[in-house]
Amino acid sequence: MRTALLQMNPVVGDCARNAATIVAAAEEAKRCGASLLLTPEMSLTGSPTEDLLLRPGFLPPVDATLAQIAAVRGITVVVGFPEHDGRHYFNAAGVWRDGERIAVYRKNTISPQQEWNEARYFTAGERACVFAHEGVKYGVLFDADLGNVAAVAQARADGAQALLVLAASPFYAGKHDERLAAARAAQHGLPLLYVNAAGGQDAWVFDGASFALDAQGRRTFQAAFCEEGLSWVDAAAGQQSFSGSLNVLPEATAQLYHAVLCGLRDYVRKCGFSRLCLGLSGGLDSALVLALAVDAVGAEHCEVLLMPSQYTAELSNTAAVKMAENLGVRYESVPISDVFGAFKSALANRFSGLAEDVTEENLQARIRGTLLMALSNKSGALLLSTGNKSEVAMGYSTLYGDMNGGFAPLKDLYKTEVYAISRWLNATRGREIIPQEIIDRPPSAELRANQTDQDSLPEYAVLDEMLRLLMDENLSAQALIERGFAAAEVARTVKLLRLAEYKRQQGAIGPKVSRCAFDVDWRQPICQRFGHD
Repeated sequence: MRTALLQMNPVVGDCARNAATIVAAAEEAKRCGASLLLTPEMSLTGSPTEDLLLRPGFLPPVDATLAQIAAVRGITVVVGFPEHDGRHYFNAAGVWRDGERIAVYRKNTISPQQEWNEARYFTAGERACVFAHEGVKYGVLFDADLGNVAAVAQARADGAQALLVLAASPFYAGKHDERLAAARAAQHGLPLLYVNAAGGQDAWVFDGASFALDAQGRRTFQAAFCEEGLSWVDAAAGQQSFSGSLNVLPEATAQLYHAVLCGLRDYVRKCGFSRLCLGLSGGLDSALVLALAVDAVGAEHCEVLLMPSQYTAELSNTAAVKMAENLGVRYESVPISDVFGAFKSALANRFSGLAEDVTEENLQARIRGTLLMALSNKSGALLLSTGNKSEVAMGYSTLYGDMNGGFAPLKDLYKTEVYAISRWLNATRGREIIPQEIIDRPPSAELRANQTDQDSLPEYAVLDEMLRLLMDENLSAQALIERGFAAAEVARTVKLLRLAEYKRQQGAIGPKVSRCAFDVDWRQPICQRFGHD
């Protein structure tokens, strides 16, 4: 008996397209000898639908396209979809065979603590779902149900001999190991087949990596990372165990790169863009963003501006040119010194007698941001912001300047991760993608003479570890001090993290790749006087 798994990359709200993908997969699965097709959670509508679900016109296309899936003959198809009983919405999985819906499961585990607050939309189901297929009784569950002892126990009590788990489980570093652990803890001696979505949706990245476990919890099938498509598992007739290919997942640094790339590529595609642009400074962050942009849409669809000022080192100019030429990207140098002088002249009377300070530094960033937005408007290219998580956390950026852009690929990558990914990229591509001088030089915004990031921030290795403890582990300032961090550095980091909230809430979104990402997990008031940490 052969079962097909569709690691699907749905488009939210495009039920016709998504249904066509499922129907085509079912036909291909039949040609390859499969009698069962398993699709991810909310595969028909994409996920998360958020408040689209509440729009009056959202559900009729769901019903219409479910009829298309029901029309498939010769294969059993399991599809995730939103169901409405006239009063309540349910996150459901339907089982169709030869025109008949033979079973439906309503997700039992709905919690406001889940990634997109399903409790705002869905009511929890109360029953298990077990259906028979070729001599085996399958229990249907969703990923969140694996932590619900009652949901799994009820499926087993109703006769389940194997578990089919539908997921739209977003990625963060270490998430796959957590899924495996949760599945092993929940299976209670039953073989388990888990199918996950693959693709980007706004800030979310669904990494696929579907898998199967035998009754002893051993992995017998592993699908690819961040790749959509059909996979296969086989079992002897009447047996409930699964076996298939065991893809090797990328190592941790590679996972981060591919997850960010997946998020960027799908944001561009699903929002209807075809071109990307950014400012290339000769620094590491913009270099890595350019590498991602080229991998996402191709060098011929990317364009960069070099915007040197009187504070820009010659190394920055030559390194930026080298980076663009390494990747075959069109570039143009637009010096900003004259524009900067004109702005200062315009404000000369008002600023008379006042020393230059961060005002003039921000003015340069805003000139660059304006030029980049002009390029974006004229060319129709999506402008990419280049700030990393360390800078975003500390507010080391300029509103309406270097924060300009429609998508921020590095927003959830710490500076230390940017370094690690850049070194990995060069090591694995067989040639120098990012010039080594960019990796080796001290990071600088170059908004004043001899400036470096560490004039304003702790060393990135120290800063990033403090931020991980404060955000991912939700530790207090005192806990950091007890772990050996300098009290003054902790106090400064906590203060800057709090003060930069107003900037973050006006910035571009970026792909979530950590446990606690600013766009979706970190929710803080801007106006607040919490006086502890």
